Amino acid sequence: MDLYRDPFEVAEAQRDLEEAKRLNAAIRASRGGKRKEPTPRQVYVLNAEGTLLNKIGVAYCAKKRLQVLQKGFPYRLWLVTVIDYDGPDIFRYERKLHKTMRNCRLQGEWFEFDPHTFLSTLKGIRARNQQQTHEDGGNAGE
Repeated sequence: MDLYRDPFEVAEAQRDLEEAKRLNAAIRASRGGKRKEPTPRQVYVLNAEGTLLNKIGVAYCAKKRLQVLQKGFPYRLWLVTVIDYDGPDIFRYERKLHKTMRNCRLQGEWFEFDPHTFLSTLKGIRARNQQQTHEDGGNAGE
């Protein structure tokens, strides 16, 4: 490996890099700063068919997320439930589900539980949230 670098080539490469940074900054500024990603609008639970492996996550479109995950997964995946969520606290709601199922956590967003039992648990969470919303005068979110 030749460590010798022509100083003119180094200077030219540095100018090119600075120009690229300047152009990227101009593009970001024209977009209003950071690149805007779609805001997740669905909390989903999916299951690896024939197993107790489940993933609790958020996505803009749970069906598309399922398709992406299925490509690299050895089991057929199916959506246990999809919860449309239009509030700003979607990640808090997802964390609430993760916390509820914490004893079943395998790693990250993957859990080991019976999906049908989870649906019963979810009904209980929704009932408590509706009761709390009613008691708070409609100001509490899920």
